[in-house]
Amino acid sequence: MWRTLSKDWIARAIAAGSLLLWVPLYSPAAPLGEVAWLSSAVQAAVLVASIAVCLWQLWQRPPVERRFWSLVSLSLGCWLAVHLLEFAIDWNWSADLRISLLGDTGYALLYLLLVLGLELRPHASPERNPVPHLRLLAQLGASVFAVGLYVYTVVVAMFFDPDSYATWVPSECQYAVFDLYLTLRLASLALSVEDSRWRATYSWLFVATLSWLALDATDLLSDLEVVVNTLPEHVQNTLWFVTPCVIALAARISAQPPAAVLAAPRSGGIFQALWDGPLLTSAILFALVHLHALVVPAAPVVAGARHWVAFSVILMLFAMALASQRLLARENRRLADEREAVNERARLAQRLEALGRLTGGVAHDFNNVLQVIRMCGENLVAELDPRSPQRQQAAEIVLASERASGLTARLLALVRGRPSVREDCDLNETVRRTAGTLSRIIGEDIRIETELDPAAGTIRAEVTQLEHVLLNLGVNARDAMPRGGTIRITTVVRTRGGERWTELAMTDQGVGMDMATRARIFEPFFTTKDEGAGTGLGLVLVKSFVDELGGLIEVDSVPGAGTTFRIFLRTTAGATGAARDPAATQRLNGSATVLLVEDEAAVRAVISGYLRDGGFRVLEAANGIEALEVARRERPDLVVTDLTMPRMGGAELASRIDQLFDDLPVVFVTGYIQDGLAPSARPWSMLQKPFSRAELDAHLRAVLATLPARIHEPPQRPAADAAEPSDGTTARV
Repeated sequence: MWRTLSKDWIARAIAAGSLLLWVPLYSPAAPLGEVAWLSSAVQAAVLVASIAVCLWQLWQRPPVERRFWSLVSLSLGCWLAVHLLEFAIDWNWSADLRISLLGDTGYALLYLLLVLGLELRPHASPERNPVPHLRLLAQLGASVFAVGLYVYTVVVAMFFDPDSYATWVPSECQYAVFDLYLTLRLASLALSVEDSRWRATYSWLFVATLSWLALDATDLLSDLEVVVNTLPEHVQNTLWFVTPCVIALAARISAQPPAAVLAAPRSGGIFQALWDGPLLTSAILFALVHLHALVVPAAPVVAGARHWVAFSVILMLFAMALASQRLLARENRRLADEREAVNERARLAQRLEALGRLTGGVAHDFNNVLQVIRMCGENLVAELDPRSPQRQQAAEIVLASERASGLTARLLALVRGRPSVREDCDLNETVRRTAGTLSRIIGEDIRIETELDPAAGTIRAEVTQLEHVLLNLGVNARDAMPRGGTIRITTVVRTRGGERWTELAMTDQGVGMDMATRARIFEPFFTTKDEGAGTGLGLVLVKSFVDELGGLIEVDSVPGAGTTFRIFLRTTAGATGAARDPAATQRLNGSATVLLVEDEAAVRAVISGYLRDGGFRVLEAANGIEALEVARRERPDLVVTDLTMPRMGGAELASRIDQLFDDLPVVFVTGYIQDGLAPSARPWSMLQKPFSRAELDAHLRAVLATLPARIHEPPQRPAADAAEPSDGTTARV
């Protein structure tokens, strides 16, 4: 900041102006009267230049900073007006006490404007969750203090004891107390503000007011004949006008770009804000000033008037302090409520994180089990006669494993999140499948009805997320019908804006929602359920899914008449993602040598058996270390490896393979992807468990296409074995 300020031409001009003030003092050729005239002109020019610096590019600052520096400029303008008045009367204030009162009024306005500017607290804007009318309260206290001090020290003496007013003691007392207040206020700001830019600004303003305090205290002690002021008058007057240059320098510092916060802000709430403000400080200072009315002999009428002024001012400040305590109590309650809400959200996040870690481990093991069930079921479907009842039962096993896999995927998507994988899916088929799952969740007292438009078509989305949306809406509908009822799910084709959309609607017969509740249902953590019964995230995830697909969601609800959620999704012309008959899947045959790395013996056995049936030569290993030994001993053409294994996982194994071989492709299989894979120079692909035989064939076919042509040839079979089963076909790659 200081390096930038040293290159600022305005800051250099300010430094030159402060030096220019001293030139008339060292002009030996000029008579004293001309030197005084020249000094006054230079001092007025310095004040005008300081005002211009405070107003420089004022419109580019934040609003509260604009008000602050406008008040500072007005205060310097008051000083300039008094300075011109002083020049007009030739510095003869004692000629008429009314003119002296005019000068004291101008200086009192100078101080009042500075006090009001400080109570704007420009460093604290914009404030987060500001207390209502906090700045107004602080400025009101400062105004009461400033006006009360002016009346107490100057007006009372002017009207009730003109002789004492002519001695300059009341005026100097007013100036000294104002200087003391500003010095203490700026010191507290400079010590409490965290932003280095405003800390430096307040520090330079503190230097200026401290200079005023020193000069005014010297004049006061000299008027009281306590000390003798040894400074020449013209030198002391010049010192006064160095302080506008310091104020202008502070304005240039605050005009710099905002600085980084050097430390974490301290939390003190409204009490610290008001303690930094003028309330208690004003009361203490005013009480100290009032002490001299008790200990210094004075005319009874003067003492009585001062007593009434002091009593009124202190009473008002005390009332403001009581009001601040009320605000403090209310602010503390609000902060306590916010803190409790934040803590509850943090505990919820911790529970979700722990659930995510647990689910990840369970999903990996569960998907290994489903992998064995699915592939064994597909093998049975492919081998049994199409008319056999056992074949139908085997097909049901395959479908059940697919549904179980979908449940695992939804659980992982909920608690941990994973990249979205979109595909064309039949909307009606997804609704039918999810309705069956939902009916087992919501209970027997709630009936589910579906009315599906055959023309609804397909949408491109992640099937598990779409099912999760339906389950979320269904569970909310169940909670809205504690006495049971009917949930109706419909799909229908609509035209909106000239485009073809599919409307997916879910209607319940629940308690409904009023307008205020309906406006907040998509807010995070907002819930109408009992404490601890809901997280307030279900509908947030629903809307996030709809927004991700570029769709629309509408809610119709009337208290006591139920709720309808309508989701509008764009349809596609693609084929549906329905599962195909495993028996109709083309079988991949080949003669490549495959290194299969899998720590689960059952999964390894079923995959290796399938590959051997297709003519592949299979080498097996239970972990990465065994796989490296096998690979060094007998180089394979392809590696199929699990990602999560003891001793050495699949990612590290792939990295070692990259170092040993130049062109060895890798196919990863996993039950749960927790971390991404590092980029590799070798081709690799990913299979998510539980995968089907067709998905395995597709990945192997893509990888084998990158290998030499000799590996693509299937092994030569005897003529007796050349015939294939009548219910399947063979594809040679």
